[in-house]
This record gives sequence, C-alpha cells and structure tokens, in this order.
Amino acid sequence: SLMLPSGHAVSGCLRALRLKARQQAQQLILYQSCKATSASAASSPSAAAPPASNANDASSSAVEAVLAMGSNMGDRAQMMHWAIQQLNKHGLQVLRCSSLYETAPAYVTDQPAFLNAAVLVRTVLTPPSLLSMLKDLESKAGRDLGGLRWGPRPLDLDIIFYGAGTYKDSKLEIPHPRWSERSFVTVPVSDLWYGTDVQHVASGAASSSSSSSSNNDSNACGSSSRSDSNIMESSSANSSSSGSSGSNASECSSTCSSSDSCSSMRLPLDASGSAHVWLSRAVQLVRGAVFSTAHAHDPQLSHTASSLSAPHTLPTPPSQTWESPTSVPPGPQAHAAEPALPTLGQRTAAPTAPPISACASPSSRSSVVVAVEGGQIMQRVMPVGRSGRMLVWGTRTHTMGILNVTPDSFSDGGRFMETVDNSSSSASSSTGSSSHKTSSSSSSSSSSINVCSSQGSDSLSVDVDLAVKAALDMVGQGADIIDIGGQSTRPGAVAVSAEEEAARVVPVIRALKASPQLGQALLSIDTYRAEVARQAVEAGADMVNDVSGGTLDACMLPQVAALGVPYVLMHMRGDPTTMASPPHTLYACVWREVGLELQAALDRAVQAGIPAWSILLDPGIGFAKSAQGSLELIRHLAKMRQQCLQGAACHVPLLVGPSRKRFLAHLTGRAPMESDVATAAAVVALIGQGADVVRVHNVGLIRDAMLVADAVHRQ
Repeated sequence: SLMLPSGHAVSGCLRALRLKARQQAQQLILYQSCKATSASAASSPSAAAPPASNANDASSSAVEAVLAMGSNMGDRAQMMHWAIQQLNKHGLQVLRCSSLYETAPAYVTDQPAFLNAAVLVRTVLTPPSLLSMLKDLESKAGRDLGGLRWGPRPLDLDIIFYGAGTYKDSKLEIPHPRWSERSFVTVPVSDLWYGTDVQHVASGAASSSSSSSSNNDSNACGSSSRSDSNIMESSSANSSSSGSSGSNASECSSTCSSSDSCSSMRLPLDASGSAHVWLSRAVQLVRGAVFSTAHAHDPQLSHTASSLSAPHTLPTPPSQTWESPTSVPPGPQAHAAEPALPTLGQRTAAPTAPPISACASPSSRSSVVVAVEGGQIMQRVMPVGRSGRMLVWGTRTHTMGILNVTPDSFSDGGRFMETVDNSSSSASSSTGSSSHKTSSSSSSSSSSINVCSSQGSDSLSVDVDLAVKAALDMVGQGADIIDIGGQSTRPGAVAVSAEEEAARVVPVIRALKASPQLGQALLSIDTYRAEVARQAVEAGADMVNDVSGGTLDACMLPQVAALGVPYVLMHMRGDPTTMASPPHTLYACVWREVGLELQAALDRAVQAGIPAWSILLDPGIGFAKSAQGSLELIRHLAKMRQQCLQGAACHVPLLVGPSRKRFLAHLTGRAPMESDVATAAAVVALIGQGADVVRVHNVGLIRDAMLVADAVHRQ
C-alpha cells in the first residue's frame, strides 16, 4: 500500500522486463556460440591442448575479466556511462566499477584530458570474441580504429585481465603488456579489489558462520576485522525484503537481483576463472606507491595503510593459459605482440609505476588523488549534467539546502503550501480575508499549482514563487545543491501518489532551472519513486536523492542507470511507517552494520548499471536509528568508511543529513525549528569524520560553522 505504481511506472517496468529478457537471450546466444567455437577448435589438429591443470575451459564457463576504459572526445562522461550500459546489453555482467579519474594527456599534449575507469565483468566470451565485441563498441562510439595511436578517441576499451591466466595470439596479449607501468590503469583497477576477497579465500566463500546481527558482544564494534562478509549478505537480504513489501513493480528488477550481494555473484576466488589474483597485484602496486612514500609522515594514514595491508598476504597469479596457441609467462610483459592493441594509452610505457599522493584530510577517502607521472595530474571526479562539469570532492565540504514542498514534513511542512477552496470554482479572489489564496486566485496565477484537488473540499497547492525564492535565498547563502522533496519521509508519514508528488516538485524544478540566479547550484530530487525521478530529471534536476537506496521501488536503480545522473543512496531499514520501530532500529554495532549494508547496496546499484563514480552514500541519520545509534554513526563515520567500505566505495563522497533531527531534540530539549545551533555542532563533528556533503535547513548559519571546520580539518 506504500507504493502503488502509476501507469507510467508500470509501463517502465514492462520495458525493463522486456530488456532483461533480450539480454538473457543474447547471453544464451553468446554462450552457445562460444561452445561451438570451442568444439571446432578441439577438433582441429593444430589446436593447442589446454594445460592439464585447467579444469575450467574459458569457452564453456563464466570467466571474470577486467576491462579498462578511457575517453577524451565529446561528452566524455556520457560516453563512459554509455559503454557500461552497452557491456550489460551485450551479455557481460558488470560486477564492480572503479572511481572515475581525469588525467592530463602526455606526449601528444595538444588534446583534451582523458577520463579513465575500470570494470570487473563476468563473461562467457573467449578472449578473441571479447576483443571483437569491444572493438565493435569502439567503432559504434565513433572511434577511427586506424587513427593516431596516441591521439584523441571518443572511447577506448582494453582487456587488462581475463580470469587468473594468460593469453597470447597475433592480435591480443593478456594481461595487457604494459598495465603495471601506468597509473591511469593500475589505480582504477585497484578500485575493483575488496579486502574480503582474501578472507573468502582463507575461510571459504561458503562460510556458515552466524550473522553479526545476533552477536551482542560489545567488542564487535571495536574490531577492525573486515571478514564479516556474512553480515553483508544477510543485510542485503534484509534490505531486499524490507523493500519488496513496498513496491508492486518487482518486475523491474535490474540485471542483478536486489537480493544478490556482489560476493554471491562472483566466481569462487580460487577458481581459474576469477580475476582476483591479478587485482591483488594491482593493489600491491598502488599501495606501495601511496603509503610507502607519500604518507610515511602521517600516523593516521599509516595506520589506515597497515589495516588495509596486514595481516593479509596477497597471492601471486598462477602460471596458466586460456586456450592460447602460445603460452607466455605470468605477469606483465615488457613488449606487446604483433601490433599492440590500442591501449588506454595516451602515454607510452613508463619504466616503473609512478608514485601517488593524496591531498586530503586523513578522515576523508573521497578526496582528490594526484598522481605524479612525468608532471601529469590524475584526480577522482564525478560528472554532473551534460555540460562536461566535473565535481571534485575532499577539498571542501559541500552544502545541500533542503526545500520541502510538502504539508507534513517534520520541520518545515506546509511552509510553501497554500489552501485552495474547491467548493466553488467561481469564487471571487477578493472575498477572502484569510492570508491563504482562494481557488480563483490560484487559477489566475501560474505560481500556484493545485496538487491535491478534492471535489467539494479544501486542498493544498504549492506556491511556486515562494518556494523558488526560498531556494534562491539558500543559493545566495552558499548552498551548492538544492534538494527538492514532495513526499514527507518523517517517521509515520502517509504516502501520497506518484502523480501528486510529481505535481508538487516538477513546477518548482522547472522554475528554478529557468532562473539565472541559480548559477552553478545543482538541483536534486528527493524521492524514492522511479517515475518521479524520471519526470524531475527531465524537468532539470541534476541528481536523485533516494532515502530507500532502491528498496521501495524496484524500478529506481535501472531508472537512475538510464537517466545517467548522480545518485544519493541512503541507508534505511523498512519504510517511513515502520523504520522507527524494532527490529529496524536494533543493531549489534550500528556503524559496522550500516557500513556493510551500504556496501551491499552500492554493489547492487553498480550491477544495475549505475557507475560507482556517480554514487554518493548517506548513512541515514535518524532513519531506522535510535538517538544513540545516530550519535554512534556520527562518532564513527570515518571508521565506517575505513573498515566497512571496499573498492571504489572507499572513495565515494559521504552525504549526511543531521539537520533538526530528533536525536538533537533528545539532547537539547528544543523543538526542531530551534535546533539549528545543535545542527551546526553535529555538522562540525561530521566534517571532522570526513563528511563531504551536509544536508541542512538553515544554510546561512551552518555555512559559517562549515568554514571553520573545513579550515581545521581539510586545509
């Protein structure tokens, strides 16, 4: 009853269902084609016999492959996003995705900067078939495959690793012969490795240990171990089940079911088809460059480095080939085979892996990364909009101003709503002595939008002019983002229809987008409904802020993937009507369980087609947390990032919304509208813990506190 899909939502779900069926059919065709190729090769006298130790033939079983991606022509970010969508459509299963890195060109320097990334995929294609598919995608993207070797390109796709083995023929060599010499390859590739990968090898992927949710030992919160992958799996199932009751659009599930965690989708890590051993080598290269030279002076970062490295020993890649006519030794090779495959390559080979340094506060891992490579610069970025704009996190805290066009939000509900009398459509606008407008004045003014018409009774409408003025006031006070919501998510809030929610927010978004006073500020739509998100983005919203993390509407993750906008993924258990009650508020260790559940949710989003570089994570202060739980999250936010988030999730920006929440009222005894000073104190604490974005009501007051906190913690 919480979320009944509209006609548009049902139509969208059916489209997604048909798309998924086509993808599955295409994958079956590819699989059968690979089996036929394998059978043909086996019958050929000249075919090389596979090594005796190779139990899994690459053509007849799924294999993990690591692909590098690059672009420096046209809309680079859109091209990278398109490439990920195409990989999924062509039967590859994207399991993990790196951060996005912008790198200045070298040697051929009179060309735009490159965007670089890497993905871990699962495929049934053989190396030659995979190469052929990637070259076809490059051609469709507009790349001239016969053009300048180190010149500009709209899209570059390279096979870096294929399973645990090696491969070589006249056109292709795997691992890529120069992968370890280039930071624009090693750094994104290292984002694909999870610390729990090693622990799964040591303890077995099919661990039957009990879930930490049943562990009441208080010492569980202080442990730095990251081996509790069973929590991640159980919490993923928890999030999935809590959302299933809130949506009738389950047909709209993504390629990866929301009940699957990333670890459950990966191959056994000791299998020949797993790319884990090569990923671990990339991590060794990057860690050595980052922590042995750049931060030897920083005790906190040195501790972070030791917690990442010890006590695990990263394995060495085995000596193994995949149906290769010529066996080559394992590890990176010094020279390519017959003319080398186009590489990510805006650079020629460097003799050693370059040193990398991070300029950030110790508590922030989302920060800019600067790689010194012949004077070249490399940094993590988040693309926004179609203008080529890139956001860089970690140098300062960003502010998200709250604009609720609802009648019942907990703090400012009704501020931008006005009463409309529906009993008489011909009422004179001059008869009312009330400060509220009548229906006739509403119909004569484009700034008043009736969103809840109820024949014969009063209803509410949004005063668009008043809402726009409030938003622009926040921009003038320093807001970087305006978050517009049309559905209250306070505890016990009653859900309105998707049509009514969209009618509240879309006119405000359009009016703000048309205002020159908006400047560089971004617009965010605060909704858990896919259809509202679609309409808001089409009206001009730059990002989607989803309090449910995709659990209340099965269409949300694939819809955001199709929209190609940044996505704020928040942690919540249950829904607004149940989240404030046990068992949703019960945790053995709140920061650890929230962190692991956020990791599982991010993995599901990536597998649905949302790149990791487009995701912000929100621990959900006040959502399915007690007052003490919210304080624990603030106190241990940096520890949550360091010990619970893995791979690219370590670097995603953290957005936190403590503004006027009930846990502040518990501490101060003040009403929500009187809690701005308490909010400022919470914001300062969060910045010290590495928060990148704070979501607040009183932008002007909070901004002053942020400036001081940034000067202390970030500069």
